[in-house]
Formats: sequence, C-alpha cells, structure tokens
Amino acid sequence: MEGEDDVAVRFSNGEKTLEQVKSATKHNALSDWSNDLWKTIGNWIADIETGAVELHRTMFRLYVTPVQSGEIADAIHTASDVQTATELKQLIIAKRNALSRKPRCNKSVETLLGLGESTLPEFLARVSIESTHERPEHSVERLWGPTYSDETTQRLTSYAIGVARDKANAQIKLGHEGALNAGSFKNEIRLFAARLNLPNFLASTSTQPSDDAVTEVHAQRPKFVRQLEIINIGQDQETRAVADYLRASADKTIWAEEGDIVQGDLDTSLVRSFQLHKSEVEDLHAEHSEEVQGRQTLRLCLRTSAKLAGQEVPDHFIPGSYHELADEPEGEVGWHPNHQAILSEDK
Repeated sequence: MEGEDDVAVRFSNGEKTLEQVKSATKHNALSDWSNDLWKTIGNWIADIETGAVELHRTMFRLYVTPVQSGEIADAIHTASDVQTATELKQLIIAKRNALSRKPRCNKSVETLLGLGESTLPEFLARVSIESTHERPEHSVERLWGPTYSDETTQRLTSYAIGVARDKANAQIKLGHEGALNAGSFKNEIRLFAARLNLPNFLASTSTQPSDDAVTEVHAQRPKFVRQLEIINIGQDQETRAVADYLRASADKTIWAEEGDIVQGDLDTSLVRSFQLHKSEVEDLHAEHSEEVQGRQTLRLCLRTSAKLAGQEVPDHFIPGSYHELADEPEGEVGWHPNHQAILSEDK
C-alpha cells in the first residue's frame, strides 16, 4: 500500500497489478476530461517509458467510488486490440476538437495519443476501470460469497480492512514497505471467520492498538498502570497491559452496539476470583515481599477463565477487563496488598 501505487499486488511469477483508488464524492472522476482519470493514465505511461514499470508484466486498474462513468473512460476500459484502440483515438480527438479550447489535462491526453501503434493496444488491453460500488467496502463484502449472513459479512469486512490497514501502517512506521503476505493474511481472516461461526465464542473485531495509542495512554499513568508500577511488573508487561486494556474496552463497545452482549455479571465474577486469588497468595506466600505477592496475585487473575454472557472470549479480554477494574477510582481490585495507601500518597 502507498508504494509503487496506491495499491500494488505482486504475484509469485513476477507480474503485478498497479491500482489507483479514487474517492470522488463531489465530482465525476471518470468524466471525459477528468484530471483524476488523465493524470492516472499519464503517470502509468510515464512509469512505462522510464522503465520503472514493465508493460508486458503489469496490469493497471483505476478504482473509483461512488459509481461514476464517462464515455472516454468506458472506451478505455473496453479497448483491447488495434481496432478498438484506433476507435478510442478517434473518439478522443473528435470530442477534443469539439471543445472551445483544449482541456487542462491535454498533456496527459497527448501522452496517450502519442503511444506507438503496437504499444497503445497492449497498454489499453492492460487497463481496467471499475466504478460499481457506492461505498468502497462493498468491493470487499462481495468476496465472502453467499454462505455468510449479512451481519457476519459486515464483521468480516470491518476486520479484514482494519487488519490490512494496521499491518501496513506498522510496516511503514518501521521504514519498510506497507506490504502484506497474501497467504498469511488469508489464514488470519479464515481463522477469524471460523471463530465468528462458533456459537459460543465472542470473536474480537477490534484490532491491535497502535504503538502511539499505547504510548500515549501509558505516559498518562492511569491508575491501573500505577498499580503495575507499584509491584514492579516491568515496562514490557505494563505496555502489554495497556494494549489489553484498550482492546478489551473497544470490544465491549463494539459487542454492545452490535447486540452481542448485555452487560452482565462478569465484573462481579472477576472481583470474586480476585478475592480468592488474593487470599490464596496471602496464605501461601506470606514470607515473600508485598511486591512479589502482588505480582503473583496479578498472574493468577490474568490466567482466570471466565465467560461473558455465557460465551468464550479472546485471550486479551480477561486481562484487559481486570485492568479496567484496577482502574476504577474506588475499586476493590489492587495488586499490592497496600495499594490504596500507596496510591493515595502518589496522588
């Protein structure tokens, strides 16, 4: 993403598809003299002529949403041989001659018209223009096929788009290409789809929070982070806790909005488990320091097996929910035996 083009699809045989994506809600990006259309054509031809792109091994795709059209754009899309290429040139010249002055995009128009007799038909045969969806996510929804319900289709779409975006952004932030391996990405989506079809499993539709989001929350030192600092859990574990906290909170919001859950007694169950684990640690680890006791209580709680509305939950959810409880102003959950007094002094 955002590399060789807006999107580049590379195949194992060395061929590729370069795709330009236009969201044009206030103008027709496929009108006869649209700058969006002709700038895209001109850039592709420039890349071919400089050798940056190998024509014989590249397909070119212009995707526009919402649905739009234009006579020249339609002709470009359908041209595939010498005859249709010649007809396209005649159409462009005739429509341009009918104008009172040459269009602003004329430089790119001349670039297309100036292609050689053999190059023009091959280039046009490799160009496709698609504008069939009112919203871009509709192009993803159609990939799932008829076996999924509308609700499942929407969840799959949101998850796939979110995962693709987050993975690409993470690579770009590291200075790498925003590239995804198709095989591993498909496997991840299949696993998520399988979980959606499990009647007693609440599949997470949230994505891993960004490093920036985690860093921002961690730097604010909310109560649940200060609780972890007190027992010296370590920077890595604190960062993991913030990520779990953010993702569990997002999941609860999404599930509630989609009607998957009604706020039940999960928190009560988690607090009860905390009290049992705390008592066990006090009995078995009284000889250890209070920090060690706190870390042991935390570990036991994070390994708690609990359900939400009678359904299994993802691995990050129970830890994230515990950190939410540890963040409550007057909450019962605290890892250090004297956390309330220490936090009061810290304030």
